[in-house]
Amino acid sequence: TIPESVTSIGDEAFSGTAWYDNQPDGIVRINNVVYKLKGIELTEDILSFDDNVIAISSYAFDDPDICAKIIELRISKKITNIGECCFCALRY
Repeated sequence: TIPESVTSIGDEAFSGTAWYDNQPDGIVRINNVVYKLKGIELTEDILSFDDNVIAISSYAFDDPDICAKIIELRISKKITNIGECCFCALRY
């Protein structure tokens, strides 16, 4: 159980765990933190986050093959923490 007060989750914090392996493909969230994009290629060319998201973890979108279609980011004013290199794989 991770409390709502957690606003940052490090890169690979849950890599190789049964919890992560059992998460469905897509954007994996832990409470209001986007942790990782898992196992799918995004079909939209705009990546946006709902107002419940307050942080995006480091390296959350680090797979260039998965992120190849993204051409625009929309980040809510409620997001207060963007981890290092979380969008490194997006093509600019």
